[in-house]
Amino acid sequence: MRVDVHTHLVPERWEDWAARYGGGNWPRLEHGDDCRATIFTGAQFFRAIDDRSWNPARRLEDMDRLRIDVQALSPPPVMFCYWADAKATQGFARPQNANVAEIVARHPKRFVGMATVPPQDPALAIEKLRHARETLGLSAVEIGMDRVVIGSDYPFDMGSDDPVGAVESAGLGPAARAAIVDGANAARFLGLSPG
Repeated sequence: MRVDVHTHLVPERWEDWAARYGGGNWPRLEHGDDCRATIFTGAQFFRAIDDRSWNPARRLEDMDRLRIDVQALSPPPVMFCYWADAKATQGFARPQNANVAEIVARHPKRFVGMATVPPQDPALAIEKLRHARETLGLSAVEIGMDRVVIGSDYPFDMGSDDPVGAVESAGLGPAARAAIVDGANAARFLGLSPG
């Protein structure tokens, strides 16, 4: 089983949070056409994206082509908004988590979901973690960090172009290599049954 544990997903559209909560750095999405959009933080360009960032059918085509059995879906770090008030961050996380959960529910054999929560308020984060797990059925929570060891960062181009090659060149023993490349570690982490 090949599992990509580092992929990102955004809703196709979302509310203008700067207008609702103030502050100019809320992520916003401007669509160019049906297949392309741009993420801004306030007025600042962040990244050009395409419909693989929100369209599960496009994502599944790529997964089949790349022979990826399962992707773990999570919001990209730009969407975490830890700098904002915890209640506002939680509100911004709600439609993201619901979007991940909806796509996972439609394709449960191909996707597992990771939520985002507001860690700046631990009690609220725990409450939202429970909601993500018990109500939405998401498998994990992604907490922002500044380095990623492995993963594709799909559909963005920031991760390793060849994560399997990176593992192969690490000089690991056969069992460790197999656990990573063949998906046993990811499957165990995400509660999947290795195929």
